[in-house]
Parts: sequence; C-alpha cells; structure tokens
Amino acid sequence: MDTKPNLRREMEGRKQNIPAEEVLSYTKSVVTRLFGRSGTFAGVHVFTPSADIPDDFGTGPRLVLLSPSCGYSSGSGDLARSAAEEILRNRGDQPRQRQNRVIFLAADSDVVSRLKDQVRTALSWKSIVEDIDNSKLNLDLFQSKLAKRNSDGAEPVVFQLVKEAYKWLLCPCEEMMPGNKPKLNWETVAISPSAPNVMQEIANKLKEEEWVIFEWAPVHLHQLLNRWYFKDGAVEVPVQKVWQDCCNYLYLPRLLNEDIFVNAVTQAVNTQDYFGYAAGREGDKFLGFAFGDHALVYLDGSSLLLNHECAAECKKKLESEKSSVPQPPASGPGVPQSTPTTPSGTPSPTGGTAPIKKTFYGNVSLDPVKAKLDFATIMDEVVQTFTSKPDVAVEISVEIRATGNKGFDETLQRVVKENCNVLKFKPAEFDE
Repeated sequence: MDTKPNLRREMEGRKQNIPAEEVLSYTKSVVTRLFGRSGTFAGVHVFTPSADIPDDFGTGPRLVLLSPSCGYSSGSGDLARSAAEEILRNRGDQPRQRQNRVIFLAADSDVVSRLKDQVRTALSWKSIVEDIDNSKLNLDLFQSKLAKRNSDGAEPVVFQLVKEAYKWLLCPCEEMMPGNKPKLNWETVAISPSAPNVMQEIANKLKEEEWVIFEWAPVHLHQLLNRWYFKDGAVEVPVQKVWQDCCNYLYLPRLLNEDIFVNAVTQAVNTQDYFGYAAGREGDKFLGFAFGDHALVYLDGSSLLLNHECAAECKKKLESEKSSVPQPPASGPGVPQSTPTTPSGTPSPTGGTAPIKKTFYGNVSLDPVKAKLDFATIMDEVVQTFTSKPDVAVEISVEIRATGNKGFDETLQRVVKENCNVLKFKPAEFDE
C-alpha cells in the first residue's frame, strides 16, 4: 500500500490544530530576523505593545511593525491606521509626547491570509520532523527524508511571504488649518519586496518622500523659524525648544537626529543671511554670540537663536564697542616688558614653567530621583567646559546598579533590556 498520502494527511491534520498564538509567535520571529537591524532607526519594534515603545528623542526615528491582524490595503487601510494612531497618540496609559519620532510598517491585507497558511504549514512540518527525531512518529526512511525536505523548504517560503506582506510604510503628518486643530493625515508608500536589503530600501523611501530629513539646508530652518517662532514681536527662541518641537509635532519636519539640526544651525550662523546664535544670556548681554562667525552650537536650554534683525543689531553694537576700545601699545625695541608673575603676584622665576596637566578624571554619585537634573547640570558646568575646546577629547561612562529585594519580573526585564539595547548599553544584564 502506498503510504505517501499518509504523510500529507498527517501534516494537514496538525495544521488545523495549531493555535493562533503559535502562528503569531513564529511570524514575529521571522519578521524580527528580517527587519530587526536598526540601521537608520533608533529601534525596530515588532508587534510591540505601545507601552513598551520608548517615547524619546532617540538617535533616529522608531520603526513600528504592526501585527498581521492590522493589515493595510490601498482600498481600505482602516485597521492599520487605527492601530498606528493608538501607538502614535499613547504610550500605554500615558499620552505620547514624541509623536514625530515614530513611523509604521503594515502588512498587505491581501497577503496576510497566505502568510498565515504558510506559517501553519511550516510549523506542521517542523513538528513532524521533531517527532521523527524523538521516535514519536514511525516513518520509513523515504518519508522521513521527505518530511525533512518539506520542513527545510517551508521556512524560505515564509520569509518571502513576509517580504511580500510587509511592504506598506505609513507616515503620520498633520496639517495646520487656521483657527482649527491640526488634522492628522496618513501618507503611505509601498516598498519593493525584491529589494536585497529591506532596511536600506525603507531608508531610501523615507529619504525620497522627505518623511525623514537626512540633510537640512539652513534656508529651510530659517523659514521654519520665521513661520512658527519669530512672530508677534518674538526675536529669540531656545535652540533646544526648536529641536524638541520637531520631535513632538507632526506638522514640523521629521529630522533624522539632533546632529542634522545642529549642523543646520552651525551652517546658518556661519553667514549673516539667516539668523544669529548665542550660547546664553546674561542680563542684556548675549554670551557666545555668533552671526557670520563659526560657532560651537550647544543643544541645551541656555542657547538661543536670534532673528536676523536682532542678530544684525547685536553684531553692529559689538563692532562699535570694539572699535571704541583703546588698543594696547605694541611691543618692540624701547618698550618696557612686564615681568611674569605667579598667581600670588610675585615675579615667577626666570625660565621656570609649571608642569602641564593633560588628563582629568572625576567620579560622582547621583540621587536617582533627581539624576536627570543633576546630570544636566554636570554637562553644563563640567563637560561643556572641556567640549568647548577643539583639541580636547572627552569620554563619559554611565554605570547603573539596581537591586530589587523581591527580584524583577519578566515585563520589567524585557522593557529595560530593550531600552538598553536601543541606547547601546554594553553590557546590560540582570543577575541573580
């Protein structure tokens, strides 16, 4: 009697009994292997609950892959858009602040059913091979080899169907209507399933569609400032606020990272065509002022951008003050030379020099409750003193040690590990 059909019936029988959660888990593992490389993104989140998707500025936007049950089609994408909007607006029970840092990838509704069916097939063949290996299923040599061959061939088909399914990029944006609240729109574009590097293909699409700005000309920043900030008599705005607003609000440009923003500011203040920059203010005086000069731009709460008229007036005032200051007499033959002195005021020994110190090391413990504020103060008062010098290399290490008397549950461990991975902690482990 021919036993070949029995193997097929065995597979079909198992296929009908595979639970939906097992199908989703296998699909997630394949999707993660295919899309798991961060590349342009600060993180890639596969079928991740909104509460576990960080709400931060990040080193890039975050790519969120929606569950296959939230498919998209060109005719009707309501399920995908609804699921994406829930993640866009909320992080768990809290409102999401950095809404302009998330982009979504959805599966094509027309491919999802074929994908699920192929996943069930792959799981069925896999279970048959496992039972053969564990002597739970008695088959002849021919059928055993056939089962193994079918199992090996099923997974590549799943990978191909995942590439065909997950092709819809969904990008949220808003239009500002006069007198009305911003209106949420979803822009969509399909990526090619035949692309050799799917993550690079996504990055290319984001750049082509200008959904993510990889290079920003100063003129565009100048126009943004004039439209949203330098109006109603306002002549200055904190640098940090503009960057953070670009991360928060969907009607502003979505920049790849803060370096793109800082570079645009640096290029702009190097000329007198756009706006000025100041590292801070002391009364009526701008500190570290630059307008048509090279500036070391700080992305903090003290630094300011000044509109063109204000910057030009400050520049003129500084040049006027400089021209009115008497110049010191030039040194030369017949001009008495001052004697070098020590800090105490006594003359320093002729030819004597103090040893040059080339290395600094400091260690400080922070209160975990107000560590964010304290760390910001350290950056402003200590680190920036070094980084303002072009020939000084600064290295900062952060060590975190947390001990829980009752241990840490799996949810907390998962969230912390994911966030540490995104932030490039090395190492970041839980111990007993």
